[in-house]
Amino acid sequence: MAKARDPRVRIRPLREAELPDNASNAIRPRKRTDRRMTRVLEVLAEGLSLKKASIAAGISKTTVDYWRKHDPSFAQEVLDAIDQGTERLEDEALRRAVDGVERPIYNKDGDLKGTEKLYSDNLLMFMLKARKPATYREPKTSGNAQVFQGDVTINMTNKDDAAL
Repeated sequence: MAKARDPRVRIRPLREAELPDNASNAIRPRKRTDRRMTRVLEVLAEGLSLKKASIAAGISKTTVDYWRKHDPSFAQEVLDAIDQGTERLEDEALRRAVDGVERPIYNKDGDLKGTEKLYSDNLLMFMLKARKPATYREPKTSGNAQVFQGDVTINMTNKDDAAL
């Protein structure tokens, strides 16, 4: 006997517009071509995920993982593309933190009144912590006591030696 479907759960199929042109091919293993490999690397260099890069190339992430496992040269190219994408994201984060982002301001009627520039102090702090952790990271704590890293010198004297 078939299990009854829970009426509270609605399963909506993906609409055609939500799928990339080649989405039907993305689930089947695909032949390795220079075009597909190049597309994966391009999308990774833009800062997107490996999954998004796979979809853009019309292949599954498993296929890309297989290529990486069996081709050390391609695996290194993927790592280089990810680094390039990360640098792009860092540049954008720095721009938002330092230069700011314009945000529109509307009056109560919904008319545009002007703009204001917003800066991200949190984003800037994260970037500083990443670049100079010794200076900007918070000290590690263990319970109520603070744990400091570095050299400690302790001068101890014996009571007998102190009398001399």
